[in-house]
Amino acid sequence: MLNRPSTWYPARAMTLQRLHYWHIYRQGGSSLRHRAKHPSTWLSRDGPSICLRKGLGPARVASSGFATRKAEENGIALMARVKFSTGRIEPTGRAFAAISRLHSDLLEESPGEIEVDFGLVSWADAHLASALRVVVDHSFARGQSLRFINISRDVSTILRKNGFFTNQLPDTYDTTIPWTHFAIDDGVEFAAFARKHLSRRGMPKMSASLRRKFFEGIDEVFANSSLHSRTNFPISVCGQYYPNKKKLAFVISDGGQGIRQSYVNWSNQDISAPDAINWAMQPQSTSRIGDIPGGLGLALIREFVSLNGGVLAVASDKGFWRQDGREIAMEGIRASYPGTSIVLEIESDDKTLYDINQQISANDIW
Repeated sequence: MLNRPSTWYPARAMTLQRLHYWHIYRQGGSSLRHRAKHPSTWLSRDGPSICLRKGLGPARVASSGFATRKAEENGIALMARVKFSTGRIEPTGRAFAAISRLHSDLLEESPGEIEVDFGLVSWADAHLASALRVVVDHSFARGQSLRFINISRDVSTILRKNGFFTNQLPDTYDTTIPWTHFAIDDGVEFAAFARKHLSRRGMPKMSASLRRKFFEGIDEVFANSSLHSRTNFPISVCGQYYPNKKKLAFVISDGGQGIRQSYVNWSNQDISAPDAINWAMQPQSTSRIGDIPGGLGLALIREFVSLNGGVLAVASDKGFWRQDGREIAMEGIRASYPGTSIVLEIESDDKTLYDINQQISANDIW
């Protein structure tokens, strides 16, 4: 962690198309007595930590021009700031567009310490820590360390309970499926993790045969991420049980090449990212491309979601695809999500007893 700032220097705001936000400080020296209103969170290669940032408010300056030249002349270090651009982190195209924009903004920054301003974020679905962590992993690989600032108490609590941030809070109500990294060859460990955390309250009742096939489908999601993402990044997994919303959620995210690129490599034909996801989500698509299950696993999971009224969502590259019950929607997003994130949300107040012979067509499974 950097030394506390001893002096804050005001700087003139420069008019550019894209403003950057910088903290200007000297290395070393005694810290100021003023305390910031919001806690901030460091994320580094060694993991995140919660701390209170001391010092006066940051100066707002552009990344070039008068302020930068004066800083360089005086040997003053600059800390970049990027801003998360939406108020709610949830499995929607808008939220994944914001996550992808965060990745794009971080790509423009140099290695070093960067602040991520969460001031606009009023809510974060805990399970989407998995998707957000992929962006963080890419940032770490470029030699960046991230400080999340202006985090609301509710969002901070959510992300500390599931382990996305260290200084972890206790899971008093046993609702968390903790954020966890898996190496691409950790299929056995992942299978045990999934069964442990999804065999809980919130999961609708299933026959033994269907439960076995359901978890095989979940395993296929992980296996396809391992086989087709072509990444050295670990696979990020997280989930959450929401007793008030009557929802059980589970997310698997990888930092790989994405479904569109997998399709292009397989077919030698170009395709839009939403169309690539939609093609890959069809049960009759037998090429097993992309980072989602094909064949039995895909048919079973999609049919279960349609009967349960849950959600299956996929974000990859510049595409977002979502199944709500039996309804399908897809859209493009401006910036590329750096991999593939697969979101499964199950309606936990479903009292149906599901059986593989009665509720799911054999033609869709075998």
